[in-house]
Amino acid sequence: MISLTPVLPIALVALAALGALVAWLGRLGHGRAVLTACLRAAVQLGVVSVVISWVTASFAATPTASIPNTGTSR
Repeated sequence: MISLTPVLPIALVALAALGALVAWLGRLGHGRAVLTACLRAAVQLGVVSVVISWVTASFAATPTASIPNTGTSR
C-alpha cells in the first residue's frame, strides 16, 4: 500500500515536469498536453480512489445478509 506522505505529491509533480521537459527538449510540441494529461489523470485517479474507499468502508459497515435457504440441496 502506498502511504500518502509529502514525498508523493512532490514526486508526481517532478515526474509531470520531467515529461513536459522531455517533450519540450524533443521539440514535440506537446509539453502543455503532457502537463494537462498528468493533471487530469491525477484528478481522475483521486476521485476513483475516494469512491472505492467509500464503497469498501460502507460495505464493511453494513451487516452481512443471510442467504435464504431455498430448500434445494446439491
